Amino acid sequence: MQLWIGTYAFPAGQCAVTSRVTGIERSDSGRPLRFTLALDVDGVIRGTGQADLSARELQLRAVLATPFQDLILRQDTGPPSSLALVSNQSLSGVVVVSGPDFYKPDGPEFVTTRHFRFSAEAVFLSPGGAAALVSWTQTVSVQGNGGPVRAWRVPINADPIRQVVTPRSIIRYTQQGSATGHTAEPRVPPPVFGRAYLMNESEAVQKVTPRPVGRNWVNYTVSWNYVFESDRPLTGTTPLPAF
Repeated sequence: MQLWIGTYAFPAGQCAVTSRVTGIERSDSGRPLRFTLALDVDGVIRGTGQADLSARELQLRAVLATPFQDLILRQDTGPPSSLALVSNQSLSGVVVVSGPDFYKPDGPEFVTTRHFRFSAEAVFLSPGGAAALVSWTQTVSVQGNGGPVRAWRVPINADPIRQVVTPRSIIRYTQQGSATGHTAEPRVPPPVFGRAYLMNESEAVQKVTPRPVGRNWVNYTVSWNYVFESDRPLTGTTPLPAF
C-alpha cells in the first residue's frame, strides 16, 4: 500500500498509518453533530546520503505545511483504502496538526534513512448533523395582572389615602429566546400571542457570527425579543422544535 498527500507519494510500503476519532461535538439534546477523524503516520525516508536526505526532509516539510490536501492510503490496485482523509468530503478540510517530527531509532539515521511522524485530521458531519439544532431556549414573562391602578394621595393635614386611579391596568408580556443551528440559521419563532397586541417598535432579532471550522462555518445563533401590551390576560404557546 502507498500513502499520498495531495500529489506527493510516499515510498510504497514505508508508512504505518493508524486512525482515531479525537472528538465528537453534540447538541444540547445529545445528538452527535460532528466528529474529528485523525490519521497518525509513522514512516521512513530513504536516501543516498546526508545531502539527499536533507533535501527529501525539506521537501516533506513543505508538503505537510500546505493545508487542505487529501491524505489517502491507497490500496495496491490504486483505490483509496478505509484510511483516507478527503478535504471536499469533510467540513473543515484536512490539516496536519502535529509534526513532522524526525527521530532516531536504531539504525543508520541520516546516513541512508530519516524516520518521521506526523498527524493530520479533518472534521466531518455526523449523519443528520448538518440540519440539526444545537440549542434552543425561550422565556415568556408577564408583568402586571390587569387589576386596578392605585396611587397614594397625601393630604396636607391628614393621613395618606390610597385611591383607585383607574379600574383596569395594562399587562405587559415579553417573549425572548435564542436558538443555534449547526450549519444554517434556525427559524425565528413567530410572536406567541400573534400581532394584535404586539408593540411593533420593540420587536427585535439579533444574529451572531457563526464559528469557523476550517473552510466552513458552524453554530449560527439567532435571538429574538417580542413585547406585548394588553388590558386582559393573553394565552398562547410556541411549539417546541425538534432536535
